[in-house]
Amino acid sequence: MVKRSLCASEQGIARLKQCLLRKGWTQDYLAEQAGLSTRNSVWKLLSGRAIDRKIFMEICFQLDLDWEDIADLPQFNELEEPDEPKGPTSPASPPELTPESLISRLRPLLVTDLQKQPGQRNPWLGGPPARSLNHSYVEVKVQTRLSHQQWLGIQDLQALRPASTPAQSLVDLLVGQNRILVLGHPGAGKTTLLQHLALLYAQGKGPADHLPGLVSLQAWAIAARHPAFNGLEDYLGHLWQGYSLSASQLQGLLQTGQILLLLDGLDEIPDFDQGERYQQLQYFLTLYPQTPVVMTGRLGYSVYPLPGFMAVEMERFQPTQIEGFIRHWFADSSPARAEQLIEVLNQRQHQALRLLAQTPLLLNLICTVFQDRGDLPPQRAPLYQAALEILLEQWDRNRGIQRQPQNPSFSLADKLTLLGDLALVTLEQGQVFFEKQTVLGLISDYLVRLPGAPPGGEGLWLQSEAILQEMEAHHGLLVERAKNIYAFSHQTFQSYLSARKIVAQARQGNLGQDWQWLTNRMLDPAWQEVIVLVANLLTNADSLFQHLQGSIQRFSQGQPLLTAFLHHLDQKVQALRQSYPPAALRAFYFSLWYNQDFSLAIALEPALAGQLPRELGLDFSFHRLGCLTQKLTTQFDLEQALNLYFALDLEGRFSLNPDCQRAWQILKNSLPTPTQDPQALENWWQSQGGDWLTQLQQLLQQQRAWFTLPPLTPPAQQVFDQYYQVNQFLVYCLQSQGQLSPALQAQLLTELLR
Repeated sequence: MVKRSLCASEQGIARLKQCLLRKGWTQDYLAEQAGLSTRNSVWKLLSGRAIDRKIFMEICFQLDLDWEDIADLPQFNELEEPDEPKGPTSPASPPELTPESLISRLRPLLVTDLQKQPGQRNPWLGGPPARSLNHSYVEVKVQTRLSHQQWLGIQDLQALRPASTPAQSLVDLLVGQNRILVLGHPGAGKTTLLQHLALLYAQGKGPADHLPGLVSLQAWAIAARHPAFNGLEDYLGHLWQGYSLSASQLQGLLQTGQILLLLDGLDEIPDFDQGERYQQLQYFLTLYPQTPVVMTGRLGYSVYPLPGFMAVEMERFQPTQIEGFIRHWFADSSPARAEQLIEVLNQRQHQALRLLAQTPLLLNLICTVFQDRGDLPPQRAPLYQAALEILLEQWDRNRGIQRQPQNPSFSLADKLTLLGDLALVTLEQGQVFFEKQTVLGLISDYLVRLPGAPPGGEGLWLQSEAILQEMEAHHGLLVERAKNIYAFSHQTFQSYLSARKIVAQARQGNLGQDWQWLTNRMLDPAWQEVIVLVANLLTNADSLFQHLQGSIQRFSQGQPLLTAFLHHLDQKVQALRQSYPPAALRAFYFSLWYNQDFSLAIALEPALAGQLPRELGLDFSFHRLGCLTQKLTTQFDLEQALNLYFALDLEGRFSLNPDCQRAWQILKNSLPTPTQDPQALENWWQSQGGDWLTQLQQLLQQQRAWFTLPPLTPPAQQVFDQYYQVNQFLVYCLQSQGQLSPALQAQLLTELLR
């Protein structure tokens, strides 16, 4: 009969406590995660008392532990020593082993625990369960020269010059470096990197025969307040107390440098604890100089008072790493969906999201949204807002980290307002990168407007410096790209915060309903995403879209050739008897007669990407014949000539009206036969090919209502190009689900390309 209650074995209790310490959880927090109203059951379990079987299993599940490994089950009684008392540290001295034997015994225990660590996924974001590190890790390389230490100018950064030193694998660096400080922005994957290193070394696959000791410095700082712990060595011994390792054995491994200490989150040590904890860390590092150490921390913290470390900076995800992450993320749920997301992210309209995907934490958010929707949302403002909230609040809050603000009166709303000011000012100046003094000036101007503002001078400037450091180190929204040169961590945030600022000004009545200053910038790629986001954020975007339409109409004013082209385009479409939307047909013929870019037509009517209807297919075939003829008259090529002859059989594929068929037959008969000598064919095309092309164009004008553009001057070509681009952008805005009335949307499509 199955017992209704269970208790933990002594080793199980040790592993439960070890896991609690590693996660930095309290008994109350564990009880909350397990759905318990009080911590009484947790306290009983850790005291060795029996609790309800279901509660026992739920607690183990929340800690990522196998309940059968923790429970004191009858079939394992013969392996226990139930009468042996056990205190905080086991008095039973394990048998003396050689270091090699000790390492061999500890490896499988470490591997078992580490494999239960979640991979690169955050459960609070949603999505399927995390996979183990064995199957989910994507390698991130590091730069040995920190960005903020490089003396580069804004022009150097804008030129996208490659890094002065190549990126390296952290594992390779460990071969020659004893102590490394890995710096990265929030969500860059620092913790996952250490988890991967720990598993690699536990499995004996590292470059040296070390045992990994993975320590959360936040959890250690909490535990270190207890008088039972005397420094980092005691804490590590407590984490490993379930492995039957004596204090002398642990000390021996540390002294001989056979433990690779992995210290995660130097920035997560609470501010009020930092002085004492740094002293303890320094004492430990001095006491065990042979112990290799890899420590992580956030970029932006100006002081890490631990000498002897080589500082490196984590690189952002590159395209291959983004794809690898996505494939790992969907590997268990839907591998096909992974390929779909990769394809969608590579589309031009999702360029801004690709920038966010360079950060693993935000890529995780994108994967979660795609998992739920099966697509990326056309309205991206909510997605950007979610990414902003993650960096501003959720990432730290969900891990139980409380950071002390530099200025308690400087609220989260103040930060967002200030970031919006900075985003819009720098965008209007055409700046992606900006000088530190620009940021400090804006912060100072903002601070003096707050109640209880500090006096001017050095005090105000120093407080501005502290707030800038906080926005970089705490939130990762601003980053120092080179010495004293800053940028938003993702250009997407500059666009989104600018849009928020513009909408806030509009709601305050500072802009009225005059959006022309904004819509006149729609050809500037830096402003296009801003306009789309403004349309998303406005509760009624009718006025904005009307100004967009007005800006587009002004492109054709004073352009007689473009006006004639559009008039003929409209007449051609009106003469067709097609079920497709007229706007899509106008876009099709605009592309057919001008630039052969059918993306706008397909965006308006996806069916045009497939089998064309008869009328459109016939015109497309005539267009292909004209292109082949043009090539042959410019430079004869026998293969191209044969392609033209194969394409001449229009009667076999289309039903031509009698007049068109007679004219086409006469024109075909005037061509030389393809069996002639190649030199004779070339001579004919060079001497008479131009006349034949002119006759083909005349036939199309008479029989197919064709418009043949004359050779365009560069300024005229620019007018046509820009007119097409602004119409593309208008459709992009419409399909991004801006907040506009259905009647206006219908009107905009009716007047598109007219």
